[in-house]
Amino acid sequence: MTMPHPNTDMLIEELVGGLQPVRPLSTTRGMVVAAASLAITFVAAITLTGLRWDLSMLAASPVYVIATGSFLLLGAIASFSVVMQSKPRVGADHSGWRWAALMLAILPFAAIVSSLDSWRSDFASPSAFDGLGCVMAGTLFGLLTFSALTWWQRKGAPTNPERAGLMTGVASGCFGIAGFSLSCVHSDIIHIGIWHTGAVLACALLGRLVVPPLLRW
Repeated sequence: MTMPHPNTDMLIEELVGGLQPVRPLSTTRGMVVAAASLAITFVAAITLTGLRWDLSMLAASPVYVIATGSFLLLGAIASFSVVMQSKPRVGADHSGWRWAALMLAILPFAAIVSSLDSWRSDFASPSAFDGLGCVMAGTLFGLLTFSALTWWQRKGAPTNPERAGLMTGVASGCFGIAGFSLSCVHSDIIHIGIWHTGAVLACALLGRLVVPPLLRW
């Protein structure tokens, strides 16, 4: 039988001597971080861009209610996916966000269908000219959530940085455009379906490109 090296205990002690206990990541704390970023995003959007003068009337707009609800739902599911990916475990399923994304995809589809007969006038309207501004605003207001979720993931160990980055972008884009929706003067399906969804896609692309290098072990 091979006897242990006389310095084995000393070697082990040297290897673990500088280690410090790490507080395990909590799903609840992660979702609190996401919720806090959403709340601050709404406050920032209202403070910087104000509220629509007819905001109370939007409650009677099915398009606005469904769109905003869809953005918030997908943002919450994507945030949960990010938080769960930060503490990987065998057999974890991170596919739930796809159903919410499929529901959100109805918005651009409905916008395209609605503009088939009048796309020239629709895309030459003030709504179209304001569209790029909505994409930029939604992306900028989403940066807080983007930073918060990236910071949270760096405390953990995502095993799929590419997917984690994509979900970070989706969550930030959804929260950012949901906050800015309180200020946007347009509530028609064409504007929301194309430009507001465009902000989510822009943030998703940003997350896919920027976040993975920051999560490498």
